[in-house]
Amino acid sequence: MTRNKVSQEGVSPAKEAGGVEAVDRALAILTAFASHDGQMSLAQISEQTGLYKSTVLRIAASLERGGFLSRQENKLYRLGPQLFRLGLLYQRAFKIEDMVRPILRRLVEVTGESASFFVRQGDVRLCLFREESQHAVRDHVMEGATLTLDRGAAGHVLVGYDNRALPAETFRSRLALLPIVSIGERSAEVAAVAVPVYRRGTAGVELAGALTVSGPRTRLEDRETLARIGATLLEQTRLLSRQLGADEVWRA
Repeated sequence: MTRNKVSQEGVSPAKEAGGVEAVDRALAILTAFASHDGQMSLAQISEQTGLYKSTVLRIAASLERGGFLSRQENKLYRLGPQLFRLGLLYQRAFKIEDMVRPILRRLVEVTGESASFFVRQGDVRLCLFREESQHAVRDHVMEGATLTLDRGAAGHVLVGYDNRALPAETFRSRLALLPIVSIGERSAEVAAVAVPVYRRGTAGVELAGALTVSGPRTRLEDRETLARIGATLLEQTRLLSRQLGADEVWRA
């Protein structure tokens, strides 16, 4: 029997490499499904990974709670829906990155402030792409960071501009209110301006994310600056939405 050395029950390579043994074992269990057709029994997972059945059972319980594994009525395990959602996010990120990056760089060039592209993940927003301002004093958000939805311009956009969740008339009236501005919401010293970006999905036009420019409120809070940044954002989101096949949103 050939066993996965990474997850073998003996000496843990995770310790030698500075990793986490439990995480390595969980990943070994998920990876084991790559060589099987959809479903695996407890015994099959144990054989494939080299883990004792009792170990597999404990880790599988945690993976089930997180939605990464699903146990069927026949006691066989399947990969869970959370992996599908993560896979979609990964796929979408790579499809649109080549389009979003130039837009963000253009926003930084024109406004002088940092530009980000946020997507919604459940009850939070994820900074998927980010281009930093050249100012020494600027708003700091890392790619991959998660922020709340209830504070900040991008959060308001992701909650309030989902075209599929709104009646058509309400949605059109909200578009007229763009851009969305927040001053001192997420952080007392930060201001941000944001607009929605739309794409064509399998079921039609859908909200793809939020395009935002942010920086210290001392540079952004006057009306003239906000109007200039807002106009640039609207111009760039129309361009990006058109590239993503959803320009009819803005024509309407």
